[in-house]
Amino acid sequence: FYWNNFNEGEALYGWGLAIGDINADGQMDVYGLIHDTTESRNPYDVVMLGNGYRAENTPKFRKLVVPPASGNASGVITVHTNPNEPAKFLVLNGQLRNDGPNQLIQYVPDITVPES
Repeated sequence: FYWNNFNEGEALYGWGLAIGDINADGQMDVYGLIHDTTESRNPYDVVMLGNGYRAENTPKFRKLVVPPASGNASGVITVHTNPNEPAKFLVLNGQLRNDGPNQLIQYVPDITVPES
C-alpha cells in the first residue's frame, strides 16, 4: 500500500467493496474495487483504513492505494478465517476479456528502519 490522491481517469468507477478490520485496530476498514470501463488496464484499488472518529459518529479514514495486478476488477470479498487475526481481502481480477490473478490482500504495518 502507499499514499496517492487517486485521480487516474474518467473511465474508472467503483465496482465493488468489502468491509473488515485488516489492521486489527478494532475499526472497520473498507476495500474499494475500481474498474476501467475501457478494459485497457486494471487501475489502482483503494483501502480506507478506519482510524477512529473526527467527531461523534463521524468516522475518520486514512486512504491507501493498492497497486494493480493484470486483468480488471471482478469482485472483492472479506476473508476472516481466524477471529484472533486480522481480516484479509480477496480480490478477483477476471472481469470480461481481461483475466488476471486473484490477490489475497493483507495489511502490513509501516516499517521504520533504524538509522545506523
